[in-house]
Amino acid sequence: MKDWGVEGYYESRARELGIDSIEASRNEYINAAHIWLYWGQWISSHEQRDLKELEHIICSMFKLPGFRHTWDVSPLGKIIMDEDFVKFVDGVLERNAI
Repeated sequence: MKDWGVEGYYESRARELGIDSIEASRNEYINAAHIWLYWGQWISSHEQRDLKELEHIICSMFKLPGFRHTWDVSPLGKIIMDEDFVKFVDGVLERNAI
């Protein structure tokens, strides 16, 4: 955390979640890994069947407050993702009121 200059961010996040900053960073890294996994699925196929499956997964995972926070706010979230993927995910979230 210190190496990336985000120690304060994780200390703040830890207070919000009621955990220590190490656990907050671990949670965020796991969430970010899932986001990259979803990006990999999205970039590899745009067949309707695959997009429907991905939409279902996004709807399930993004209901988790910590996961949504990673997407919206984290330096590991949508800020570093492909613009078209961000539009896809945000569209799914908007259509499903998540």
